[in-house]
Amino acid sequence: MPRVVIAFTLLFMPATAFGAEPPAHRVSGDLAIRARDILQRRCAGCHTGSADAGFSKLKLLDHKALTAKGRPVPAPAQLLELVKDGSMPPANRAAPTAAEVAALEAWVKAGAPEFPLAFDERYVLRHVADDLERGVGQNKLRYAGEYLRYVSFAHLIRDGEPLPDLGTLEARLNAAVSTATSRPEKLVAVDPAGVVFRIDLTRLGWSTADLFDRMKDGKRDGLHSGAMGPFDLLLLEYPRADLIAPDDPFAKSFEKFLAPKNQVRPVPFVRGDWLTNALLSGKELTPLAADMKSLVALQTAFSRGTPAPEGHVAKPFAGAKPFAGPVPTLAAVYAGDVSPDPAPFALSVEIVVDGKPVASVKDDVPYKLRVSSDRAVRFVLLKVLDDGQLRLQVVEGGDAIRSKEPRELTPGGDGFVTGPETLGFVLLACEDELPAPQILRSRHADKHIWRFLLEPTPKYPFDANKVVRKVVPVSVGK
Repeated sequence: MPRVVIAFTLLFMPATAFGAEPPAHRVSGDLAIRARDILQRRCAGCHTGSADAGFSKLKLLDHKALTAKGRPVPAPAQLLELVKDGSMPPANRAAPTAAEVAALEAWVKAGAPEFPLAFDERYVLRHVADDLERGVGQNKLRYAGEYLRYVSFAHLIRDGEPLPDLGTLEARLNAAVSTATSRPEKLVAVDPAGVVFRIDLTRLGWSTADLFDRMKDGKRDGLHSGAMGPFDLLLLEYPRADLIAPDDPFAKSFEKFLAPKNQVRPVPFVRGDWLTNALLSGKELTPLAADMKSLVALQTAFSRGTPAPEGHVAKPFAGAKPFAGPVPTLAAVYAGDVSPDPAPFALSVEIVVDGKPVASVKDDVPYKLRVSSDRAVRFVLLKVLDDGQLRLQVVEGGDAIRSKEPRELTPGGDGFVTGPETLGFVLLACEDELPAPQILRSRHADKHIWRFLLEPTPKYPFDANKVVRKVVPVSVGK
């Protein structure tokens, strides 16, 4: 990479992001992203690829067409000359600034690094699929999808909006991963623009498995042999998981990668800014990251033949925020209310004492949960204890809520009994009948990590995107 190009790129990157000199993928990637942004704002309105009058047949945002061989003069270089001599854009359009012209010149001198037509999900999926295919070729003994995961910043690049500071975002993500794993690993860029990165679970100590027991009626019911390693805890919390349709051209490429034995949820990649915040709060590990680190220590003990250590006590509902979006995170522990967008029905839950809503309950005073819905729904209820323990809560009268007929849930007698051990409840409702969630407990000696899974079965083939989840913290006052 020419020094003039590196020097120019540094003008658009914080000096502390990478130290003295940024990595190659950040230099070429930032040049490409900056060039695309200028072309999109200044030139793409006319250079659309259309043969109609007033438009150009050259589609400037199509990098392959822009850099195609066989032209007397390479299109990027010719474009730069036309911009520099004032021929383009036409007089009725705002001309690029001096800084923008310098950016285009640096991009051309660097060989016109590649940029995509759009920084959308298809761009990310294509590069993830390509990297998985390369990984398969490099490791004949293991399928790459067993130990590779992906993260992207592509969603932050939006036409017409200021460009994100990718250098700082990448540095923060690397710092968060290093802090959470105590390993100075840097994620590897797998695309020309440097916005899609590979996570190697084996290098980070996150490729552990067989760390959870199935629980039934408060007792161990065998080893959970499905996907449930440290990174899977992240996937249970991830608030976005757009499913790949069966007829999608990418479906076959991701079929094995997203299989239940490899991932607890079918998530092809996570967003980089979300991952950073999921692992680190300021300079401290988040409760979720502490859970993950505790699982790594558990696997280390198993591999060395030493006794299982104590785990990390989760604090469910800590900083929990509601979320509405596609394929919601129904089994999250650190999330609040969750609903598809648009919501399939309205659902409300409140704590009542003697039929009146209350903000907190008193010791030894019975209370009930009043649930109402504008549709007839079925539900399951989980009780959450203050040590993170999860229990399936059975209530009198079955699991049905009639449309617009509020119902007070009680385990029997006068109601639930208050006490310091009950942290709250998680209620999951759907118009279809739901199976009992599978409750999992880590194999720590004490202070276990608890999780639950709610998955469709042949008997209960519910649609996860039609389930509404409500979190009900129980505050105990005097």
